[in-house]
Amino acid sequence: MVDGTWKSQPLAGFCATESEMRARFGAATLEREDSNGLGDMDVWILRFSCGLEAILLFMRDFEPARGLEPRPEGRRGVEVYASEVDRAHLQHHLGGDAWSPFLPDRLLDGPQSWWVRRGDDNGNVFDVASFSHRCGADALAEQLTARGHKQVYWVEYVP
Repeated sequence: MVDGTWKSQPLAGFCATESEMRARFGAATLEREDSNGLGDMDVWILRFSCGLEAILLFMRDFEPARGLEPRPEGRRGVEVYASEVDRAHLQHHLGGDAWSPFLPDRLLDGPQSWWVRRGDDNGNVFDVASFSHRCGADALAEQLTARGHKQVYWVEYVP
C-alpha cells in the first residue's frame, strides 16, 4: 500500500481517456469511488521500482465549469498525488498530456545530474543527454543499447 502521509494536496493534473489510463497502468485499484462532491472517480495506487509512489484520481463525471474550454470527447481530468515533486520524473512514469500544476505550484525541475554517455571504439566519450532522474537516463541508455550498434552506453551521476 502506498504511504499516505504526502497526499494532502494534489500536485498536478492532466487529461486522459479511460482507455489510455488502463493501457498505461492496468485496471484501476479502486473503481467508481465517491469523490466527495465531484462525481465518481477511479483510483490508481502505483509504486514504481525506483521508489516513486503515486495516486491518480480519474474523475469520471466531473466536467469543466461553464466558460472553461471543454475537454475533447472521453478525456477527463486526472489528479496526481505523489511522493516526489520532480516534474520530469513524474511525467516519465505517468505520461499524460497538458499537465497543469495545482497552486501553489510544488513541482520542481530537478538538477540534470544523471547523464547518458556513449563510448566509441577509439575510447572517446560523448555526453548524449542529461536527466533529473535516473529512470529516464536508464530508459534511454537501454533503448540506445538495444539498437545493436558498436557504441557502448551507460548512465553516470554527475553532481
